[in-house]
Amino acid sequence: MIEHIKALGALFVATAKDRTAFKLVADVAGDQQKWKRAHDTFTKIRKRSLCSDAAGKEEEYRFLESCMKGVWNIGRNSAPFDPESSYQIIPRALKLAAVRGIPEEKILAIIRV
Repeated sequence: MIEHIKALGALFVATAKDRTAFKLVADVAGDQQKWKRAHDTFTKIRKRSLCSDAAGKEEEYRFLESCMKGVWNIGRNSAPFDPESSYQIIPRALKLAAVRGIPEEKILAIIRV
């Protein structure tokens, strides 16, 4: 799952409206020693999503939040997010791709096993 998160983030960052948020997620997801920061990173992204300047970024934030929930849970940290949180990553990636005009096939190519 971590490799999928990183690859999806790399795909989306080029069209991202909040590249800083994508870089935060990539930094945490890309280093197992930083997975313990996933909950704090989730909170930072959630705060950004609640700001008045979040218009047009909602799908980005939903995708990034689901990624951080998945990373937090994979790290087997205390107080995990709902177990199904990780299952939201792909649907949210597909929604973000649609909003950004990225062909669905690019998402499917990344997530194929």
